[in-house]
Amino acid sequence: MSCIRSGTVKRLVYTATVMAASPLKDDASGFKDIMDESCWTPIHHPFVNSLPLKDYVISKTESEKAALKFGEDGDLEIVTLACGYRVSLYKTLKELDVLCGKIPIIHLEDACEAHIFCIENDSIKGRFLCASDYVSAAEIAECLQQTHPELNVKPMYMEGPKRAVKWGSTKLIDQGFEYKHDLKMILDDSVKFWRKLDGSL
Repeated sequence: MSCIRSGTVKRLVYTATVMAASPLKDDASGFKDIMDESCWTPIHHPFVNSLPLKDYVISKTESEKAALKFGEDGDLEIVTLACGYRVSLYKTLKELDVLCGKIPIIHLEDACEAHIFCIENDSIKGRFLCASDYVSAAEIAECLQQTHPELNVKPMYMEGPKRAVKWGSTKLIDQGFEYKHDLKMILDDSVKFWRKLDGSL
């Protein structure tokens, strides 16, 4: 409403989260085949309501829908950018794995560039999922073990379901956006970051 009242703001780019784009089926019977912009986290799903972050997930889902409604009404150009996860805590990775079928991840620099891209591109509007990779927690652990064997990743972290859900979002790429960081680069930079914080890694 502040943007509309200003009379000078043409477009709002809202930072959303992939936690609001779960491909879980509403009837709790499993996952949809594809995760894309048509997916909305079913906020009454038993798993969603069991999450420690349930209040965050529900509020982000509802607020993104509310933001997009302003765009539909024509009062303001709205872009919602549902960003993937920046690899961090294992417990959160596992929860996101179950919520989204796999884990949509993105490098922080790509997330920043995507925001700039959405601000500067006149043809951008609506909802966009933003992630360069869509992998399971087990695949992340396997990649870490291959590229950083000195971390001694425990075998238990490399176990887990290999779900068949596919990443179906191409809207951002179709508009011309290019991701500059792949899974290995994201994990390498994550390891470097944590080593700065904890010299024991």
